[in-house]
Amino acid sequence: MTKLQNLSLFSKNDLYSDRYYLFLETELGKLYQALPFEELAKLFPKKRSRSGAKSRLSPAGMFSLMFLKAYTGLSDRKLMENLNTNWAMQYFCNIQLGINEMI
Repeated sequence: MTKLQNLSLFSKNDLYSDRYYLFLETELGKLYQALPFEELAKLFPKKRSRSGAKSRLSPAGMFSLMFLKAYTGLSDRKLMENLNTNWAMQYFCNIQLGINEMI
């Protein structure tokens, strides 16, 4: 793996970076702070089967993604394109993708 492949858009250990605080000041960041995603995620049924690929999103992140779909009005394809390149959407969904990483 080359050095460039190891770079990420922001450090996975740097949740409270300057970029995170900028995100909190955006309209999306204010929604993120106002909505109880963690509590809502607890209402999801537990996954019974371990078959299939492991989800890249936490239960709260999955709920956030469903909210984003309705909020933005984007198609599934366009939502994924935006999520792959938009760090504010990634913060909203509690994921951090590297530069060469996509969902």
